[in-house]
Amino acid sequence: MKKHLSLCSLLLLEITCSYQVTPTILQTGDISIIQLNNAYTSIDFVPLVPITAGTKIVFSDMKYSTALKGFVPFGDPQYTGIHTFTATQNYAAGTVIQSSGNLDESKKFITSGTTGLSLIAFQINDGDTTFISAIGWLAAENFKAGVNDIPPGLSVANNTVIKFDSTETYFNKYLYYSVKFDNMGNASKQEGTAVQLRRRFADVSNYTHSNSVVPNTAVPNFNVLAPDLISPTLVSSYPTQNKINVSPISGVELKFSEAVIAKNAITIRNVSSGATQYITPADVTIEGSDVSFSYGANLEYATNYTLEFLPGTFTDLDNNPWPAIGDTIIPFATSAKRSVVDLDFINKAKEDLVWITTSTTIEANDTLINGYLSFSIDGIPMRLYNSRIYADNPIIWITPGKLVIDLSHLNNTITAVNSKLYTNNAPLYTKLYSQGNIISNKLLNNTTSSNLRYNPSEGYDLGYVKQIEINESAVKIDSVVFMGMESAILGLKIELVDLAAPVVELGANRTICQGDSVKLDAGFTPGAVYTWNTGATTQKITVKTSDTYSVTVKNTLGQRSDNVLVTVRPTISVSLPDTIYACVGDTVTLVAGTDISNSYFWTPNGQTTPSIKVTQSGIYHVLVNNGFGGCFTTDSTRVIYKGAKLRAYHYQGGIYGTGDVRCELYRKNNHGKFILSKDIEMLQAAQFDSLQAGDYILKAHFISYSFVGENPWMDTYHDGKTEWTKVIPFKLTCTTDTMIGFLMARKPVGFEFNGTSVISGKIAVTGDPKNNRQYSKVAQSIADDCSTKVLLYNGSGDMIATTCPDMNGDYSFSNLPAGNYSVGIERTGYEIESLYTTTVNAGTTISNANFTINENSQTIEQGLQTAINSAKNDFKFEVYPNPIKDKGYVRINLEKPEKVTICMIDLTGKMIINKSISLTEGNSLIEMYTDNLQGMYLLKITTEKGNAVQRVIIE
Repeated sequence: MKKHLSLCSLLLLEITCSYQVTPTILQTGDISIIQLNNAYTSIDFVPLVPITAGTKIVFSDMKYSTALKGFVPFGDPQYTGIHTFTATQNYAAGTVIQSSGNLDESKKFITSGTTGLSLIAFQINDGDTTFISAIGWLAAENFKAGVNDIPPGLSVANNTVIKFDSTETYFNKYLYYSVKFDNMGNASKQEGTAVQLRRRFADVSNYTHSNSVVPNTAVPNFNVLAPDLISPTLVSSYPTQNKINVSPISGVELKFSEAVIAKNAITIRNVSSGATQYITPADVTIEGSDVSFSYGANLEYATNYTLEFLPGTFTDLDNNPWPAIGDTIIPFATSAKRSVVDLDFINKAKEDLVWITTSTTIEANDTLINGYLSFSIDGIPMRLYNSRIYADNPIIWITPGKLVIDLSHLNNTITAVNSKLYTNNAPLYTKLYSQGNIISNKLLNNTTSSNLRYNPSEGYDLGYVKQIEINESAVKIDSVVFMGMESAILGLKIELVDLAAPVVELGANRTICQGDSVKLDAGFTPGAVYTWNTGATTQKITVKTSDTYSVTVKNTLGQRSDNVLVTVRPTISVSLPDTIYACVGDTVTLVAGTDISNSYFWTPNGQTTPSIKVTQSGIYHVLVNNGFGGCFTTDSTRVIYKGAKLRAYHYQGGIYGTGDVRCELYRKNNHGKFILSKDIEMLQAAQFDSLQAGDYILKAHFISYSFVGENPWMDTYHDGKTEWTKVIPFKLTCTTDTMIGFLMARKPVGFEFNGTSVISGKIAVTGDPKNNRQYSKVAQSIADDCSTKVLLYNGSGDMIATTCPDMNGDYSFSNLPAGNYSVGIERTGYEIESLYTTTVNAGTTISNANFTINENSQTIEQGLQTAINSAKNDFKFEVYPNPIKDKGYVRINLEKPEKVTICMIDLTGKMIINKSISLTEGNSLIEMYTDNLQGMYLLKITTEKGNAVQRVIIE
C-alpha cells in the first residue's frame, strides 16, 4: 500500500515538472495603450490583469472597416503593418510594458510620413478575434465612422477607446511624435481599480503630447486594486421619504456612501395628474458623493410628487449601480404657495450702482483698485468686494472676492435659496448667515471644462451649475455670501413667507420735458409680483412718454393697484444730417419736426413749415421755437446734387451751317413716357451736364437748312434708327460720365413718285398747353423741319417718305402710284395707337388720314377729336366756381365705379382736354387747372349712362 502511494507521488511529480504555463486569454479592456513615441518607434501599454509568458497581443496601425470586417492600410502598405507582442515572462497587473523599435515589425508603424492614425490591440484565440483596446491620433480620420471604424466590442463609452479631439488645429498628423499618459504630479492617479484606471486612460486631459523628438521614457507602473463589487448606498436625501412642505424652487440633494456618476434620467411625477418631467445626467451637479439638481420646471405648490430612480440611475466609480435592483421611489409633497425674490444679475437692471474705493496699489505697473460696488436689484441691497474691476461685467464676476446680499431688513422667513453659478474650475463657497453665525457653508468645486459664453439673444447660458440651500430650521437669514476666485453669479431665487399684503403708492401726477425721464416706484414688497401696464415686472420703471401708468402688486396674501399720469411737454430735437447727397432731379425733403405748434424758419428761402423740399445744392439752416418760453433749437445741413455727364458728337463734320442741327435728349418720366429733357445747338458735338438718372434717347434734329437744294440728311437717333420706337434707350446714373458718337442717317431713296394719287390729312393737337415744348410744332415754312413727322410706308411696311405738317396741321403725299399704303406719326416719346392703312388706285385722292396728338397722355390716335357729338344731357354734373379762375372743380355722382371720359373744346372746335379716369361709387371731386386759358368752353363728360355738356367760362 505504501509502495503504491510512492508511485503515485512520483507520477504526480513528473506531471508537475512537465507542466507549461498557459498563455492568458484577454478580454475587452484588459489592456490600455498609454504611450506612443514616433521618434523612437515604441509603444507603452499596461495590462490591467496578470498575463503569463507566451501571451500574444497584436497591434495594428491600420484602419478597421466594419463593412469589410477587417483592416485596411491608411496609405502605402510598406509603411503600415502589424506588430505582434509576445510576453517573454509573467507580468503582474499594472506593469507598464514598453515595446520598442528593436523588432522589425515595430518599424513598420508609429513612424513619420504616411503613418497610421490609430492603433488597435487585439488577440486571436482558436480563430476568434477579441479586440482589447485602441487609441486614436489627433486627426479627422481618427475613428471617423465609415472611414476608420471602431472595431466591435470597443467603445468610447466603456473607456476602451482613447480618442483625442480631432479639432485641435495646431496638430499636424505627419509631424506628430508622441502622446504619453502623465499623472500630472498626482501619484494617486497611478492607483485604482481596473475600471477607474480605464476611465483615467480615456481622459485625454491626462496626456502630454509633442510635435518634437522627446525622450523615450516609460510610464511608471500602476497599482491595480481589487475590483469594487459593492454598489453605493444612499446615506441621506432631501426631500426624504414622505417629506412635506418641500419648496418648489429648492431642488433635490442626495448624499451617497461613495463618489458616484450620473448615468440615466430621473423622473419627477405629479401623483394626481400623472404628468412627468425628467432630469437628465447633464442637469445633475455632482461633487464627489454629493448630488444635487433643481426641479426641471418649477413644481406646483401644495401638490404630491414622487422622485423615481430606475436601476443604474447612478453608479460608483467601478460602475456598480444604484439602485442595484428594483426602482427607488421617494414620495414628497410641496408647500403652500410662497413668494419668490428673483435676483437676475443678467437681465435685471442694477439700481443705484456706486463704486466705493478703499485703496489702490501698483503691481507690475498695473494699478489695482480695491473696494466694492454697492447696488441693489428689486430692492435687495448688495455689495461686491473685488480687487479688480473688469470692463466686461464687473457686477457678476468674483475675481477673487465676495458678493454679499444683505437680507437683514427682511422680516420674512426665508425657506430656500436657489443659486445659478459658474465656477470656472475654481472653488466657490456659498454661505448663509444668521445673526453672525454660519448656518450653511457649501463648497462648489465644479471641474467642468465648459466656458461661460455670452450670446446677445440668449444671454449667459453655458457651463453654469445650480447650488441649493434649504433653511429647514426656519431661522432668520441675514445675508447670503458668495466667495470665489474666478467665479460668476448669474442669479438666485430666494423663497420667503409673506407677512402682509402689498402697499402701493405711486404719488402725484408728474410733468416732465421731452427727452427727460421719470422713475416710478411701486414700493418694496419682498417677493411680490409687479405687473405694469407697460409689460414691465420690476419694482421701479423709468418712463419718458405721456401716458397713464398703472401697476398691480401681488403676493400670496393679496394685491394692490395704483396709477399716475405722466405728461411730457415737448422740447425740440432737430437732427439734420451733416451732408446729403442726391441725384439731379430728385427732391430732398428736410424735416425739422412734426409738431405744428412749433414755429420754424428756414434759410436761405425763409420757409416757415416743419419740412421743406429742395432741388438745388446748397446749405440749408433751420431755427425752431417750441413756443414754451422761447426754447430755440437750430441745425443745418449741406445738400449736394450729383448729375450724369453726356457728350454726343456726329461724324459728318463741316457740312452744316450754324443753327442747322440741335441735339435733343429725351428722358423716361415716372409714367413711363419719354419727354424732352434738354436740347442744345449741335454744330459738331454737344455736352450735357447735371442730368437726372434714368433711361434716355438722344436725337439729332434739324431746325433750318443753310444750303441750297434738297438736303440729303434727315433726323436720326444715336443708334442710326429713324423711328424713336425702334431705338434702344441707354441708362444713366447720377455718376455716369460717357460719350456717344453716331452717323447722321441719309434720307431713303424713293421720295420722288411718278403716280397720280394723293394721300393727305390733318394733324390736331389736344391736351394741356403747358405740356407743349419747344420744337413740338408743325413746320412754319417749307424750309423748316418739325418734331412731328408724318411717315409713309409701302405695302411691305418699309418707310418710303416723310413730311412735316404745315402751320395749320395739314400734310400730303402726292404723285403716288396705285398700291397699298400706311401712314403713321413719328413724335418722340409719343405712342401711336394704330397706323392709317389704305389702298389707292390711279388718280385717287385720300384726304381723311387724320391724327390727333394728345399732349396729356402722349398718345396719337386716328381721327380728329375736335367736337362734341351731342348736346343732350343724360345726367347732371356740377362745375364750380363758374366762372373759373386758375382752378376749378367738377363733382360727379356715380351709382357704381366706372371709367369716365372728360373732354373740353373751345368754340372753334379745338380740343383742349381729352382724358379718361376711373372713379369710385358715390361723389367724386375732380380738380381742373385752367392755366393760360380764357374765354368760353364746352365741357363734355361721358359715362356708361350717356353724355352731359355744360358751358364753362374761364377768366
